[in-house]
Amino acid sequence: MSNAIERYTDENGRDIVYGYADEVSIQTNETLEDWREAKRRKELRESGPTRYYVNCYHDTAKLLSETLKVIELGALMKLIPYLKMNSGGQLYSNGSRMTSTAIAKAIGKGKRATDEILADLVSHGVLFTEREGRYVVYGINEYYHSIGKHVRKTYYTKVYQIKTRTDIANLTIQAAGLLYKMIPYFNFEYCCLCDNPEETDQTKLRYMSHIQLANLIGVDRKFVDRYTRELRKYGFMTTMLFFETELYVINPDIMYRKRDEYTPYAEALRTLFVMGESYSEQANVKLADLPY
Repeated sequence: MSNAIERYTDENGRDIVYGYADEVSIQTNETLEDWREAKRRKELRESGPTRYYVNCYHDTAKLLSETLKVIELGALMKLIPYLKMNSGGQLYSNGSRMTSTAIAKAIGKGKRATDEILADLVSHGVLFTEREGRYVVYGINEYYHSIGKHVRKTYYTKVYQIKTRTDIANLTIQAAGLLYKMIPYFNFEYCCLCDNPEETDQTKLRYMSHIQLANLIGVDRKFVDRYTRELRKYGFMTTMLFFETELYVINPDIMYRKRDEYTPYAEALRTLFVMGESYSEQANVKLADLPY
């Protein structure tokens, strides 16, 4: 039998079909394009850098959003990128386990404020403490956030470590707290905020306006307006306006939910955020050159 590829057209005269005589397989142009796209994405995954991420479970994120203060959520959001892989929730900075002094630096608060925040997080069971020599060191309870493994079968959002750790230092603790409150409302398919985040049918999505977001997460409208501006400024999210409908879209290099990180949609979003960052830098340079 021959392995030669033969070319045909289908009965409608449209798709070219490749016939493999020995394997008895038939492929159209459309399926070949799907195969090429899958191969390209596989090559991107294998050639790109390892992207470690923290599992942020939606049910517990909602629970904490209802019970903790915004600054406590902000502190937790700023600490998530310091989780060490497969360490049982231990927090590390510069190769050492994190003390209250290291945490104060990471969250951008003074010693007294940091001690109060840590005491509240420990009392709620979100953080745990251990003795290491003369020091008290901290970790995050894996029931709420884990890295390297899934401790529970439930919906979760991936928060990438490297970019989040470098960029979140720019945020106030309040803006970081607002970002944490958004985690359970991050849509699986389209990276936008909505009150039905598991929906994949675009026509059925219920997008959140700033008023709906404020009502849902229990803050006032002015708070949302102020700190979403900050999140946009530092590239954590953007606002898109379509036919007078405002959409909040999260940077897929900060948070993502799908297993395949290199879908065409995710790549297009990344391009938009890179373009926005470049434009912002150029605008700042031009403003700095003005004589007034």
